[in-house]
Amino acid sequence: MQKIIFSHRPADEKFGAGLLRSTLSERFGGAAEFTANPEGTPRAEIAEASAVLLVIGRHWLDDAPEGGLLLADPADPADPVRATALTARDLGKRIVPVRLAVPPVPVDLLPEQLKFLASLPDVEVKSRQAPMDVEELAHLLGADDPSPEEEGADG
Repeated sequence: MQKIIFSHRPADEKFGAGLLRSTLSERFGGAAEFTANPEGTPRAEIAEASAVLLVIGRHWLDDAPEGGLLLADPADPADPVRATALTARDLGKRIVPVRLAVPPVPVDLLPEQLKFLASLPDVEVKSRQAPMDVEELAHLLGADDPSPEEEGADG
């Protein structure tokens, strides 16, 4: 079973992030476990994940955690969104930026530590074509790949 982590800011597109998680859970059925952890994800949990989805809405760069600094502010290395992205990168995990009807974040607006995100393939989910966009994301995450049990049954 795949384990996929959603990393998003609680106040940034909360409805869209929740709907995306719910739709992907339905699409994968029992073949994947989706963990939403907007407050940051412990290193051990990221180590077990097959992918980390960075859900990006309109305020991804400028929605500061309560009492914290903005993601774009390099003075806040403990920001949970930043920490999740960096930990996933350091562990060699697959990171998929998922944009919720927003353009790609310009590389010059990203903090130096997160500039690598601009080079990753991303998926945009737009409201008018959400079913097709979510299907593309599910395919990218391997929803159509046979599970080890299914592969063993054929051979």
